[in-house]
Amino acid sequence: MATLHIHKVQHTTGVCGGNACIRNTRIPVWTLVSLRSQGATDKIRLGGLKKVGNGNC
Repeated sequence: MATLHIHKVQHTTGVCGGNACIRNTRIPVWTLVSLRSQGATDKIRLGGLKKVGNGNC
């Protein structure tokens, strides 16, 4: 039986300076980590990011 592994973080040369991004977006992971460290809730961090809220993270 094959197991499907879905990668939610991508590293793509030439996209966001090669920083890790949320799959199929140009949203760097470090941005979400930074917002969280500043006390932002998930609702605030992902509120304007509809693509991220659709199972990408």
